[in-house]
Amino acid sequence: DTVQLDTEEAPAGSRELLQPIVKNGTRVSTEESLQAIRERAMASLDALPAHLRELTPERQHSVEMSPALLDLRQQTIAHYQAQLADAPD
Repeated sequence: DTVQLDTEEAPAGSRELLQPIVKNGTRVSTEESLQAIRERAMASLDALPAHLRELTPERQHSVEMSPALLDLRQQTIAHYQAQLADAPD
């Protein structure tokens, strides 16, 4: 799995895990029935490998950050480090 910026193009064969519900104070998705939500949740769980459905998995699942997200992380760290260096004691 890869965590990336919403402005990046998704890798081939992937799907977004988060779907927008509200944007700028306006609902942007249709309301789902509880049954539809339950079916979607169950399908998502069923799609996971068996070892990830265990309460205490024996092996870890790798999650990576995209290069653009890693770059933004470094920029953010550098920005705040510079602010701390310039701050009066």
